[in-house]
Amino acid sequence: MRVWPQQRVLIFLLLTVFLLGQFSFFNIVRDQFRFLVGLPVRAANSLGARARNIATTIIAAGSISQENTRLKQQINEKEARIAQLKSVENENATLRNDLHFSAAHPEIKLLPATVISFSPSSVDQSIIIDQGEKAGIKEGQAVVSQGFLIGKIKKVSASTAEIWLLANRNLLTPVQLTSSRTTGLLSGGIRGLVINNIPVDTKVEKGELVVTSNLEGLYPAGIAVGVVEEIVSRKEEIFQAARISSPVNISAINQVFVASL
Repeated sequence: MRVWPQQRVLIFLLLTVFLLGQFSFFNIVRDQFRFLVGLPVRAANSLGARARNIATTIIAAGSISQENTRLKQQINEKEARIAQLKSVENENATLRNDLHFSAAHPEIKLLPATVISFSPSSVDQSIIIDQGEKAGIKEGQAVVSQGFLIGKIKKVSASTAEIWLLANRNLLTPVQLTSSRTTGLLSGGIRGLVINNIPVDTKVEKGELVVTSNLEGLYPAGIAVGVVEEIVSRKEEIFQAARISSPVNISAINQVFVASL
């Protein structure tokens, strides 16, 4: 049988490696040879492990994303439910205040009306209600919400009416300080709701309740308007001025009552 030169060289190398492998000094060379031969295998195993880790991470991320979406949906549903319950709670509180007002003022007739529009202008602060002449509403009637005066009827049509709010700078409202029994004129403006023309010798206390006065025959007497926050006039002025606040959030109301005797 004929042996090719290449085969002879290979056989020679294998025999050489075998013979040298019998000597201890060749262990280093043999280990390096094994290390080099094993490099591709180790590289393949490492790449495989990385690929498996990446695939596992992607799958886990997908599961986490789905769980987050589900949890966000549950949170949104709970927040919507809480908002709904809060709205019902506010409506119940408003109704209780209106019922208390009705019980405290049996001489005043209250006609309910729904707010259909609101003008937030600092000059023309007003709201429109869905009741008018057909319901017996007349210009000048007081309008209350949650037991507090919020304005008066300014214009009336057949089915609607415009209410000037207390914050409207064109509206002057006669009021009375409950502790001193002193009267003044309430008006709106840059400083908020301010009572003017209070005699300088009148002692005005912070937190003092302010109610309507029937001095000019415009409103039923004794309707709550607000409480005194601070004195805003200067000491050298001949009259005092006091800023008051009302607990009624006008932008949040959707129903009012038109008062009449």
